[in-house]
Amino acid sequence: MLSDANEARHLDLVRFEHAAGAAFGCIDEDEGRSAPFVTAPAAIAVATLATAFAATISYLI
Repeated sequence: MLSDANEARHLDLVRFEHAAGAAFGCIDEDEGRSAPFVTAPAAIAVATLATAFAATISYLI
């Protein structure tokens, strides 16, 4: 039973690791595709501007 519990915990950790990697845009070895922020630098620029705008509005209010 202990071995089954360890295997289940290991599989949960692997799923969690893949989900965290997908959330941060890391490259999955199986898929071999690049991260979205590498292929779309305009997305980083838009996100930076949106953050600066939100911070300015929050500061002024």
